[in-house]
Amino acid sequence: MVSLIVLIVLGISSLIGIYLTHKNSKYTMRVANVTLFLSILSFGFVARAGYIGGQIRHTELTTVGPINDQFKEAEKEDD
Repeated sequence: MVSLIVLIVLGISSLIGIYLTHKNSKYTMRVANVTLFLSILSFGFVARAGYIGGQIRHTELTTVGPINDQFKEAEKEDD
């Protein structure tokens, strides 16, 4: 959820930066620096969310029975 919020703030900051660049504002560089900081921050949050999501295991979805035995025999034939 935090990643989503940071990405939304990054998007808003990017839109403001585009608008200020179009208007040749004196605040363009400040907004660009804030946008750069937010992009690095959002990368960190999204990378952490991906890492935590990759650790989830669904052991209840394992196949037990004749289908699993067929796969094991096929692997033995490949060796």
